[in-house]
Amino acid sequence: AVEKITVEEGVTFLPYLVWNNDVLEEIILPSTLTNAYFMNYATLEKYTVSPDNNVYCSVDGVVYSKDMKTLYAYPATKAGKFFAVPESVEVINEYAFSFIKNLRYLDMSSCAVTSIMTKAFNQMQSIAYINLPETLKTIQSNGFYRTWFSTVFIPSTVTTVDTAAFAKTDTDSYYRIPEFYTDSEAAKIKEF
Repeated sequence: AVEKITVEEGVTFLPYLVWNNDVLEEIILPSTLTNAYFMNYATLEKYTVSPDNNVYCSVDGVVYSKDMKTLYAYPATKAGKFFAVPESVEVINEYAFSFIKNLRYLDMSSCAVTSIMTKAFNQMQSIAYINLPETLKTIQSNGFYRTWFSTVFIPSTVTTVDTAAFAKTDTDSYYRIPEFYTDSEAAKIKEF
């Protein structure tokens, strides 16, 4: 099995990254890549993007858009228990936080995200606490799919919680200030 995969220069498109590998620790992406679908691997520690890439960049192993407005992929076994999403981030891509094993505390309070996309948080097994930003308005269906956490703070700015937004989660506490709910799943949310 290969621990590091380097995508060749000249490649512009990657469908779901589909390497079957139980020990993959790093994926190196070329300057020519302009379109990719990111999925995590159980052992992945970091992504490295060529600094000459005009679409993507990597900071501490995490993949972002070059302008740092979209967070595309957080590696499943990235070291560290705490991560703060940068202020510039407006979009958390689908599957961005998938199969995460080490992360315990996710602070999104300073970023500008307005919507949690479908399966943006997918099968996160280690997370204990998520602090969502005051800019958040919508949590899409399956936004937190099979994500086990003890506490999530949902800000009063959220106006829509889609059906099954917290599908198959095992969560002790949802805290929320507003008094409306859009579906039975949201009925689990407690007043803060």
